[in-house]
Amino acid sequence: MIIHSNKITLRSFTLDDVRDFYEMVHNDSTIKKYVPYAYVRDLTEAVENIEVYQKGDCINDFYLVIEIDSVMVGAILAVRTFPEILDVSLIISKTYRGQGIMNDSLNIFVDWLKNNTRYGTLMFVVKNDNTSSIRLIEKFKVNLTREGKDSRTYRLYI
Repeated sequence: MIIHSNKITLRSFTLDDVRDFYEMVHNDSTIKKYVPYAYVRDLTEAVENIEVYQKGDCINDFYLVIEIDSVMVGAILAVRTFPEILDVSLIISKTYRGQGIMNDSLNIFVDWLKNNTRYGTLMFVVKNDNTSSIRLIEKFKVNLTREGKDSRTYRLYI
């Protein structure tokens, strides 16, 4: 799957992405803390992750690279949890944080889902101390459905 929009491209992972993915996540304490299953310690783990991500069928699970000018800047990881619900995790490289890229990428993804699928809800579980992600998610018309001691659950109805 490939979605082009202005400067951003969303596309499926390939094995050619191993090195870039590794470079993006391996020394990032923020990713390690907030998206631990995407964090990798070495190239072997990066290969293992990408082998899973490249099998995403863009029906039940969406593992998408976010690119700008053919450079990996982030990823959207969305997995079906219920018939019309995707559980979504977002990753953005340190270098590209705070530039609105994830906001634009999420908008592109939501628009594509509206026009091409039957998904009606995106779920986001965000740790309470992850203020950047909370600010991002709250820019969308989300419903806070659960607030726990450690995290909040948001639903974005599309």
